[in-house]
Amino acid sequence: MLPPENAPGKTSALPVPATPRQVLAEVIYINLSAYLSLIDSKVFKVAARKLSGTNDVVDLCAVLRQCRSQVETSVVEELRALPQGKGLVPCVQRLLHNAKLNVKKRFAAKDRIIETELYLSWLEELDFAVTGIENLLNAKIPGTRQRLKGLGYVTFGILYHIIDGFISDVDHHHDGWSSRGAEEHPIYPVTMTLVEEAKDPSTDSRAEKAVRLAEQALQRYDQVMEVALRRLKAESRRTLKSARMIAYKERALARACCLLCEQTGFCEDKGGTGYSILQSTRRLMRQWKAEHGITDNDDYDTQDDC
Repeated sequence: MLPPENAPGKTSALPVPATPRQVLAEVIYINLSAYLSLIDSKVFKVAARKLSGTNDVVDLCAVLRQCRSQVETSVVEELRALPQGKGLVPCVQRLLHNAKLNVKKRFAAKDRIIETELYLSWLEELDFAVTGIENLLNAKIPGTRQRLKGLGYVTFGILYHIIDGFISDVDHHHDGWSSRGAEEHPIYPVTMTLVEEAKDPSTDSRAEKAVRLAEQALQRYDQVMEVALRRLKAESRRTLKSARMIAYKERALARACCLLCEQTGFCEDKGGTGYSILQSTRRLMRQWKAEHGITDNDDYDTQDDC
């Protein structure tokens, strides 16, 4: 029989205390392991971008598609780290380019479409971005009823540059439509010419349907953009500089919406001004600038703030 633990004659082995060098080595090992696991995470990439000051083009398509299904903390931090003003434009331009490519692939093997159907398809392809931003604006801090803060600038900036880029794309395509001919274009599906539309009896009804669906898409866009603008106003300091930035963008949007109405017939009114396009958002923008006494004759020098 073995003697009990505390029996006389049995020696208990005491643990040997670690030396300071061993303790230091253990601490270094633990911290290094945590550091290496952090390198591959999105949070580290966002932090590295902030510290280095680099302006890598963030894949907004991937980020907003993920937000369409689930809003994660790492994605929110990545969006918050996006540059403001003109620095945001390359990210949005790549998103718009990918959207046009997807539409091009969708119609590659089909019959020719009319021009209005193409513009509707571009709008519909961008719906994932609208849904993603809508989910971001509705996301709440875990365990609370408070919505995530600090998203006003980036969400409004993205939506502003998307609609501005969309209208520019429509204008560019419309200007070259009559002279483009039937040759294959790397990014545009083949659309009917005016002569072909006149000979096809179905084009009138197709155009009316496309306009109606496009107006519905623009109305939804307006609703989400207005929420983003309200969040921006709540999170900003409401300075004269911010009001001038909004005034500049309101003037630019008014001109762009008028152009879109003229070229597509979307939200057409008697004056052909496109007044009802993004109506709620533009009304709120006018209210904001009016609070600071800004008129349409004033000069705006802060157009690059978001």
